[in-house]
Amino acid sequence: MRRRWTGKDITEFRKSSLFSKSALGRLINRHARTIREWERTPLKPLTDTVSRAMDLLKQQETERVEEFRQSFGEFFDQRIEASESGSISGQDIYNQYKLWLGQDRDPFEFARYYRLAFGGFRFGSKFQGIAWKPIRAATPEIPDQVVGVRFEQEVDGRLSLARGAPLTEQERGRLSGLHEMMREAAEDLFESVRSSNGYTTLRRPTERYLKVLQHPTSELRDGDIEVLYACGLSLQAARETLAREIDRGDAPSEDIRIASPLQQLLGLHGPFLQSTKRGIELYDQTDRDRRTHADEMELKNKQSALNKLLAEAPSLISPVAQQTIEAVTSTMAIGSQEHRSNVTGRNAIRNLWSAVARLAASPRMHVNAAGTAAGAVAGKMLLASNTGIAVVAGGAATVDAIVGTGGQAVAAAQAFVLQNGILIKALADAGGPSFGWIKPFVDWLKHHAQRFGHEQ
Repeated sequence: MRRRWTGKDITEFRKSSLFSKSALGRLINRHARTIREWERTPLKPLTDTVSRAMDLLKQQETERVEEFRQSFGEFFDQRIEASESGSISGQDIYNQYKLWLGQDRDPFEFARYYRLAFGGFRFGSKFQGIAWKPIRAATPEIPDQVVGVRFEQEVDGRLSLARGAPLTEQERGRLSGLHEMMREAAEDLFESVRSSNGYTTLRRPTERYLKVLQHPTSELRDGDIEVLYACGLSLQAARETLAREIDRGDAPSEDIRIASPLQQLLGLHGPFLQSTKRGIELYDQTDRDRRTHADEMELKNKQSALNKLLAEAPSLISPVAQQTIEAVTSTMAIGSQEHRSNVTGRNAIRNLWSAVARLAASPRMHVNAAGTAAGAVAGKMLLASNTGIAVVAGGAATVDAIVGTGGQAVAAAQAFVLQNGILIKALADAGGPSFGWIKPFVDWLKHHAQRFGHEQ
């Protein structure tokens, strides 16, 4: 506790104190001479008597606020889990507040408690009445994922590739013949490159491409088209790399068993994708979008550094998703299809961080596997946002998705962002305007982790 308060300190204290203005006013009036002097020199320390009295008030307030935080944290936990809408009405919270006090009190007093314990507050239009509105906590705005490689939560909570909506019956009909031809070509190509040590450059891109094609035509979805588009760019870049290796003498001349299925696969790639609405969208956006080579190299380098760290975070992202983001990043700023690789990589990177942010901002905060608190009570970091009395972004479905083992993924996302905030902010700078939301989100997460004492 400070020992010597100033008049300015008291002014600030009065704005948010739990104690009424009249009680504080009596204290100040008791030392009117000192206060008159203070008004002329606002930063001059007050007498020891006033300072000791203010210390006592501040200590009482701190203890009361901590009691409020603990009591209401448990209440929020229980009500969020029970709520179908994923929110709590202001009236429910105020009723709990009256039970906690054991008597009716002014709602404005509750507002002061809430502000001191959890941050900002907001009430419905009928502030004094019963009809308070349910209010969701305001996290920083996280954009929806765009067309391209997208990510979603698996059953265990961690991120994996999103498969999206099923293709239409007409699309599946157009693809059926092409699909079989491409799958056979991919299988022949993979068998050839797998059995030779001279063509390792093609091995992983071919394997990823074949994995997407192994879904039956009847089960293909938008997300498969997006991933296949990215895999095609990786395969084309690998082919160009192999050609340079052959020219340097670092690889054997291209075997017909490799050249033929590879040429067939890449020749069918465009017609196959453009037989779908999502494929047409992918080609259209890459033809319209441009950034400089230097811009994309900087973004590529920043994401490549983060990819190495993501490879060490299996609780956050699945191996398939991690390998895919690594692959699309590696094809940026190179090759004959550079402009398409750049847009594909940039959209995938943006989508990844959108998914990570939504996971990190989930309403239930957990302790990770190592026992380190990455967040604590359900929803508290959301409750602490500047516009929220209650709770939560995402709704009941999101709560259900991260209960149990999914909590480890939430903790992993929070820990990853907190531990690598500087690198992630540098990535945001390199990504341009569409990445502008990332830095405010990192700051928000860090601020609220510090508030509740859970920063890694």
